[in-house]
Amino acid sequence: MRRAKPRLSYAQYAEDLVIGDILGAFASDAKSGVYIDVGANEPKRFSNTWRLYQHGWSGLAVEPDADLCRAFARARPRDTVVCAALGERAESRVFHRFYESALNTLDPAMAAQAQEKGWKVMAREPLSVRTLNAVLEEHASKVSRGIDLLSIDAEGLDTAILRGFDLARYRPRLIVFEVPPMSAVATGESAALLRAAGYQPRARLFNSEMWMA
Repeated sequence: MRRAKPRLSYAQYAEDLVIGDILGAFASDAKSGVYIDVGANEPKRFSNTWRLYQHGWSGLAVEPDADLCRAFARARPRDTVVCAALGERAESRVFHRFYESALNTLDPAMAAQAQEKGWKVMAREPLSVRTLNAVLEEHASKVSRGIDLLSIDAEGLDTAILRGFDLARYRPRLIVFEVPPMSAVATGESAALLRAAGYQPRARLFNSEMWMA
């Protein structure tokens, strides 16, 4: 029996490999797709979409940290980078920037948890929060042929972002979002929203769930 060739993952827990397999993105005859990467953070490290980008995909990268937005735009010129914080509604919130950017958050509870574990806050900045609907309306041409993947990594605000998103209108093929690592599968608020919209659970990794239309 031939041993399978190892595949390189750029995501934190190999989410990119599972996403690619579910969507058939890595086949030799696969067509390029469209993703929305919310909480995009760095262009390659811990990225659910960098491997897809390497296979010809492109889309919108939404990230509230201006430094990371500039780095993303340099590394991934096919993507449209939107420097914005997202949530359920338009409002003002405090953005906590950590020295470890993967911990950046608008959720004060998540920020407190990180600090209790010894992570230091680099800055606290007031930001205007928008909805994902508003961002997509401004960049309608980018999603005119549909959304294959919606990846949300917002450190505590994943459910709020889904509440500010019209699932019936945009209908991504696959939605990936964060959950508490020890939580039961398909039981949280995000799961309830997606199930009500006709989505079904497709995969669960350590702290990510994947739901398919």
